[in-house]
Amino acid sequence: MAATAAPSHRDLVFASVFPLASHSSNSSNIITTAAAAAAAPPQQQHQHDASTAGPDTPSSAYATRSHDRRASTRTHHHSTSQPHAHDDRAHAWAIATRALALPDTLPHQARGRRRLNTEAHEALQFLLTSNGAGQPGGGLLEWYASEVGGHFATHVRPALGRLWDHPIETGRAGLVLRKSVELLAAAQAAYLLPLTDHVGPVLRAAVGEHEQRAVCNKFRREHHATVLHSLPQHRFAKTLSFVLYDAGCRLFRLRGQDCADGGDARKDANRGSRSHWSKTMRILKEMQEVGLGGDQAQRAAAHAMDNLMDTFIASHYMKVDWYGRKAVTRKLKEWVKDAYAPIVREIMGYLTGGDQELIDSEVQQWVDMAVGRLGRARVENLFDYIVNWDRSLGAILDLKEYITTPAARNHLTNTFLQQVVRRLLHAGATTTHILDTYIYVIRAFVELDPKGILLEKVARPVRRYLRDREDTARIIVSSLLADVEDDEGNRIDPGPDISIEIAAEMLHPFESNIEEQDQELDWANMDWLPDPVDASPEFKKAKSENVLAYLLSLYEREDFINELKNILGEHLLKNEDSEFEKEIQLLELFKLRLGDTNLQACEVMLKDALESKRMNKQIQQTLTHHPSSPELSAQILSAFFWPALREDEFALPQPIRAAMVAYEKGFEAIKDMRKLRWLPALGRVRVELAFADRTRVLDVLPWQACVVYAFQESEDDDAALDEKERQRHARLRAVGAAPPEPALPTPVSKTVEQLEEQLEMDETLLRAALRFWVGQLVLLETSPDTYTTLETLDQASTSSSGAAASAAEAAAEAADTVSAVKSQHDVLLQNLQVYRQFVLGMLTNQGRMDAGRVTMMLKMALPGGFPFGGEEVAVLLWGMVEEGVLVEVGGGGFAVRK
Repeated sequence: MAATAAPSHRDLVFASVFPLASHSSNSSNIITTAAAAAAAPPQQQHQHDASTAGPDTPSSAYATRSHDRRASTRTHHHSTSQPHAHDDRAHAWAIATRALALPDTLPHQARGRRRLNTEAHEALQFLLTSNGAGQPGGGLLEWYASEVGGHFATHVRPALGRLWDHPIETGRAGLVLRKSVELLAAAQAAYLLPLTDHVGPVLRAAVGEHEQRAVCNKFRREHHATVLHSLPQHRFAKTLSFVLYDAGCRLFRLRGQDCADGGDARKDANRGSRSHWSKTMRILKEMQEVGLGGDQAQRAAAHAMDNLMDTFIASHYMKVDWYGRKAVTRKLKEWVKDAYAPIVREIMGYLTGGDQELIDSEVQQWVDMAVGRLGRARVENLFDYIVNWDRSLGAILDLKEYITTPAARNHLTNTFLQQVVRRLLHAGATTTHILDTYIYVIRAFVELDPKGILLEKVARPVRRYLRDREDTARIIVSSLLADVEDDEGNRIDPGPDISIEIAAEMLHPFESNIEEQDQELDWANMDWLPDPVDASPEFKKAKSENVLAYLLSLYEREDFINELKNILGEHLLKNEDSEFEKEIQLLELFKLRLGDTNLQACEVMLKDALESKRMNKQIQQTLTHHPSSPELSAQILSAFFWPALREDEFALPQPIRAAMVAYEKGFEAIKDMRKLRWLPALGRVRVELAFADRTRVLDVLPWQACVVYAFQESEDDDAALDEKERQRHARLRAVGAAPPEPALPTPVSKTVEQLEEQLEMDETLLRAALRFWVGQLVLLETSPDTYTTLETLDQASTSSSGAAASAAEAAAEAADTVSAVKSQHDVLLQNLQVYRQFVLGMLTNQGRMDAGRVTMMLKMALPGGFPFGGEEVAVLLWGMVEEGVLVEVGGGGFAVRK
């Protein structure tokens, strides 16, 4: 028998795809064990030949079938065994690779189980179980892995590219992910089927189940790595994240309001949400099986769950409870524990291929994270919650759960201070609005942090800003004295210069322990807690949570008492018919806070008001009243204790002067050796004005009443006109004629000059009164500085009505500025010359001084004190510099000009 040349490497590769013609399924050629060596690496062929030379160690079914024939022909064919081994190995390789070859199509679904014929099975055994080959079947498995890689690159990767090469719309994200997973699952099933059905049993029989599993797992890992790198990583992660996020939103119904149409609609929505979630979980399970459940997918899932938590916190479930005024943090914690944590465990279980157990610490971290995010969301709108106190109590309680760490407390205070500066502390906000908001801040932060640390931090700039406003003290005291409810308990509008919140505080009983007491020494206080770690070294908690205690601490005692005297004095003069119950209560409150001795003047003022009521009743009983004479009551003041009052002088109507004389006689009869000095500019007058078509009854100031009284015709003229009218009517009746209709009253006109001469009144005060009566449609300015009574409203034209409305507003503003108590500016102007002489004398005797030292010297040297501060003194000094009396020297000092 002629020897056959050994095939080259090129022939072996060619034969693996196209079988040689000399090899068929019915070939009778003897295949020796040397052919198995061709399946191993070339450097191991000699070892294979030596290990398979014995007749008792068959290596495959091929060797078993031909063992007897080889025994009889060993001598004759030994010299030709090596060429035959190459031919047999090539023949087995061709049969095995043909059996394992993949179809040249896209695997849309897994192929069914295919049974191999005997020859293909024997070829696999021959190639996979060669003894001494290091790793059994290494060559064939590497070829199959290469075959799978080529098939994947040729058919599967382009199909994936058509799905992922373009940006994916959110509406198609789930569909693209599902199609990709189905395609990869079908391809993987097609690739694993030959391994599990054909190669696996052979390896398991040869090397054991453990090694067989190791081979299959290695193939899976390499294939999964190919799959993972075949997709655009960033786009895949974003798509998976959105799909999970969308499924979570549907599961918890975060896209819109909860179903409220009925039980059936709610059940259908719940059923649909759970069905969608189950489909998404099946996709995750298949993703893990095809190799897409690694770190990239887990990071995408974590991102989705992070967004889901944010969306739930921003949803309608976590809205502020404006009606129940309760915290929603309890609901949030329950959601994290009972809903959020289970779906995270389910997602991670599918992506990792195993059951994930969550420990309590992880769940608690998610709870803390959710509460923190809810708290930060509430902090962003904290100013709105403060303004809407106390309907926003639920939001404040949510924040109370958030501020458990110094970092959270610091974030809350810094953010709120920025909101306050931007939205409150600016020139466009009225002092009343700032005070109302400050009270809301006090109430809310006392609830938020009972220790008062946060309130101390956030209130500091508000208090500083309020101190810089000139009208703060006046509004506080006026609001404390104002009425915001009528006798029936209905709310009334007290005006723009009254803080409703401050006035409402007086309706609540205040604490008797408002005076500070050192509670740190109360050893029996079982509710004592140490100061928080973020408390400043100078922190001192307010001993009372009463809002009035915070308000009264805005100013120094001296400044507040001076303002209190002025406001209380004006209030007592305007409310002479009151019982002064609120004033007594307020004075007691101030005495607890500011001290008894500091409020002695206020006590005397209140006593004067009460004594005047008693005196009026006693004097009225001694007087004889005439129907046409006015009724007069007076307030008797102790001038030394009252603030500086207006002393405008003007001519009073004769009936008023007569009533004042009668009152003086009654007073002198009761109080021997005491005289009255009248202040006509103070008080209130009720006037009744009769016109041709109307009658008006108004409560006005005395100087306003005097001006309108000046337009009244004299009584002698009225009597003469009435006598002429009676005589005329008598003549008409004598001749049988009907009496004529009553003639309209003749309008009275007067000029400003005439009124000023008649009333002996200051022109400024006179013009203010005229503007007031024009606004009340009582007078009409017919020409410049000439005013006429408006007997009928038909006389007022449209343009005149508009002018009257404007005059009414101007008159109201003017009346508000004309206070019964002199303002600080009026007192300064009144005593300006006295202050100038003191300043000039001090600078002459002691030399150069700055404004601060001048202020201190004035407070010590002037009799009765100096009620002004450094700002007013600076204005005085600069005025003297402009007049050439003083000169400015270096360092902000002033000296006498030489």
